[in-house]
Amino acid sequence: MKKHSSLEDSLSTANSTLEGELKNKEALLSNKEAAMADFISSFNEIQKNLNEIKSKEKIISAKNNQ
Repeated sequence: MKKHSSLEDSLSTANSTLEGELKNKEALLSNKEAAMADFISSFNEIQKNLNEIKSKEKIISAKNNQ
């Protein structure tokens, strides 16, 4: 009966270790996803600003040509 208990303890320890590793990997993935979302948001804001600059440059260019 002692072997059975030892096996259960070993499996329980392995299970706990794997659960801990899974939680760590999920946390890392969540952090990476948040960083990627921030990057995309910043990139979109930069693109919006560049589009506004181009639009204003066209207005200025049009006024200078008149």
